[in-house]
Amino acid sequence: MIFPPAFFDIMMHLPVHLAEETKIGGPVCYRWMYPIERYLRTLKGYVRNKAHPEGSIAEGYISEECMTFCSRFLEDIDMKLDRPARHERSTVNEPLAGHSIFGSIDYSKKGCKLEPISRSDMLWMRHYILSNCDEAIPWINEHKELMRRTSAHGVDKRHREHFVGWFERKMKVVYAEQKISEELYALSQGPHYMARVFSRCFIHDFLFRTASIEVSFSTQNSGVLVKGDDSTGNMDWYGVLKKIMILDFPSEKEVILFECDWYDVPAATKNKSRGYNKDQYGIIDIDTTRRRYVNDPYVLATQVEQVFYVKCANKSNWSSVVRIKPRTLFSMPESEDTEQQGQIDIDSLDVGVETMTISSQHEELTNWTRNDLQGVTGDASIIEKAIPVPKPNDEDLVDEDDDNDDTYIDDGHVAPVNSLGQG
Repeated sequence: MIFPPAFFDIMMHLPVHLAEETKIGGPVCYRWMYPIERYLRTLKGYVRNKAHPEGSIAEGYISEECMTFCSRFLEDIDMKLDRPARHERSTVNEPLAGHSIFGSIDYSKKGCKLEPISRSDMLWMRHYILSNCDEAIPWINEHKELMRRTSAHGVDKRHREHFVGWFERKMKVVYAEQKISEELYALSQGPHYMARVFSRCFIHDFLFRTASIEVSFSTQNSGVLVKGDDSTGNMDWYGVLKKIMILDFPSEKEVILFECDWYDVPAATKNKSRGYNKDQYGIIDIDTTRRRYVNDPYVLATQVEQVFYVKCANKSNWSSVVRIKPRTLFSMPESEDTEQQGQIDIDSLDVGVETMTISSQHEELTNWTRNDLQGVTGDASIIEKAIPVPKPNDEDLVDEDDDNDDTYIDDGHVAPVNSLGQG
C-alpha cells in the first residue's frame, strides 16, 4: 500500500521515537501529566475571589499545608490523614526495647492456614533468621572461630550445619546466668513447628501476593527484589513470591518470612549471562525458566522490595524487570558531607531515581546553552530608578459576572435587522 505524502504528518512521525523514549525514560506512568492535571483541579478549587485568582491559590495552598502539618500532631481525632488504609499494615520492626528480627501482622482482614514445617526446612529457616539478626552477630563470630580452630576447611558449611544447635545450647546456659534478654532466648529456642501461611501481605507500603493466586489476575504483585550488600558483592536477587510464612516464637514473638523462587543472575560486576542481560540503558532482561538457589528460598520480609516482569516480544521465555516505588515514599536527598550543607547543589543530589547510562548520540539534547551568540550585560542600577506601578484597587477591577446591564450602546454601528420580523 502506497501512502500519499500528506499522510506523513507530525502524528505519524512521533511514534517512531516511542521505543527510544521508553528506553531512556522508563515506564510512562512515572512521567505523564495526569497527576499534574488532577492537582490543577485542586488548585482551581482554592479560588474564591475571581479578581485575584493567584492570591486565592497561594492562600489556599498555605492554609492546606498548615492544616496538614498540624494534623500530624493530633491524636484520637478523625481526619483525612488517619483514614483506615485499603490494605492492612504489617509491623516489621519491634520498638526500641525489642529485637529487629521480630515483627507482627494484622490478622483481622484475612485468614490463614496452618502448615507443618519439615526438620530440614526448619533448620534452614532458623539459620537464615539468626544470620540476619544483629543481636546474634557476636555469637556467629564466636562459632566460626571455633570451627576454624577445629579445621580450616569447610568452615562455612560446618557453621551452617551446626550453628543452630550450638546456639540453642549456648543460650540456655547464658540465659540461666541472666546475661541475655528474654527476646534473644526466645529466638534461640526456635519457632513452633506449625507455620501460618498467607496468600497476601501489605508491608513496607508494598502489597505482596503469591504467584499461585495471580494466575487469573490481570495485575502482578508477586515479583520480589533483594538488594545485596558488601558481603555478597552488591549483587541483586530477583524472584517470584511463593509463600508468606509467619513463624511463632516463644513469648508471643513472630518472624515474617518469604519463600521465593530465585532467578539465575550473575555477580554485580557482570552485565550478561545465560539467563541475564543488562543493556546500556539499564534495562534488565531475565530468563524466567532458569532458577537458582533452590536450597535457599527464604528471605526476611524486611529485606524485600517489589518489582514486576514484562514479557519480551522477541524472546518467549524472557521478561524485563521494572522496579517500582511505594506511593507513600518521600525521596529526600541525603548528603554524605554534612559540613558543607550550605554549598550543596540540589540538582546534583540523588533522590532515589536509578542512574541510567545514555548513549553519546543524545548528549546534544541536554545542552541548552547557545554558543553562537555572545552574552549581553546590563547595568543593574537601572532597577532602582524604575517607577513602581501602583497596585489597582478592587473598585477598578470589573468582574464579568457583575456586568448585568444590557443597555444598548450607540457606537455608530447599526445592528442587523431580521427581515422575517418585518411587517
